Amino acid sequence: MKQASILFICLIVGLLNTNAQLRIAITGGPQLSSVPGNYSPGWDTISYQFSNQQGWRAGLLTDIHFTPRSIFYIQSGMFYSNKGRNLSAKFDTSTGNLSHVNGVQYLNYFEFPLNMVLKLNLGRKAKIMLGGGPYAAYLFSGRERREFHNKNGSVQTFENTDLKISTSPVQYNNLDYGLNGLFGFEFGRLIISGHYSQGFKDFYKPSTIQGDYKHQTISVSLGYYITKGVAKKQKKKDPKPAKEPRSKDQDLDGVPDKLDACPDKIGTLAMSGCPDADGDSVADQDDQCPNIAGLVKYKGCPVPDTD
Repeated sequence: MKQASILFICLIVGLLNTNAQLRIAITGGPQLSSVPGNYSPGWDTISYQFSNQQGWRAGLLTDIHFTPRSIFYIQSGMFYSNKGRNLSAKFDTSTGNLSHVNGVQYLNYFEFPLNMVLKLNLGRKAKIMLGGGPYAAYLFSGRERREFHNKNGSVQTFENTDLKISTSPVQYNNLDYGLNGLFGFEFGRLIISGHYSQGFKDFYKPSTIQGDYKHQTISVSLGYYITKGVAKKQKKKDPKPAKEPRSKDQDLDGVPDKLDACPDKIGTLAMSGCPDADGDSVADQDDQCPNIAGLVKYKGCPVPDTD
């Protein structure tokens, strides 16, 4: 349990260190499980009939979209999953006291899928999705149970809840792995999906019987994204200041030619680039006395002598 939790946390941290967009959903629903082949559990010599076991699959789903334009996603998560099978047998009470026997192998796992998922738009907020990939699961609890029902109404029960440290020659494996597939729809934050899984490892090894003991499940689930897409923030580079285009200034007086009234003569900014030899604030081209300081009202000449 502790190792499985650490593995899941490391996976999520690793994904968060990418530029992927991450969403988290709560999802769950009913699940039917079976063990193809219907091999005997080896508890006794009874010929059992086998049937699907109903349980639940629920947990946290992580949905990772690597690029905004991609149609591919990675989905993982941590799920509580019930697996196993039901056993039963009926007897002729005319020849004995035993009426029927009911049994169960009921196993609880923490499951960690890793699926590649294709999503295609059906509308503005609707998507169809199809995907699959491997899964790993960790057995954390479970039970074996047999009930012997007699025709007089009495019941004799045998139960073992310590499956991880078996008290019999039978051994349950703590780890399970296999492949799983999914198909479903997304409507905004709402998820409706179906799941199928096939185990590749025998979850159970009886001491006297050879056979295949691999999980097979089918489930449906309803989910809801509790977070929006979160992408890793990238450091923004400071934009380089744009270089201003250099204006022509052929007379090098500091006044660009396009603003210079005298582009081929050195002047001052106050005179719009024109010279003012006598410094009377009247440009030489407009100064009737360019070498004698005067007044603007007299066009650059000094005050006229009136006497």
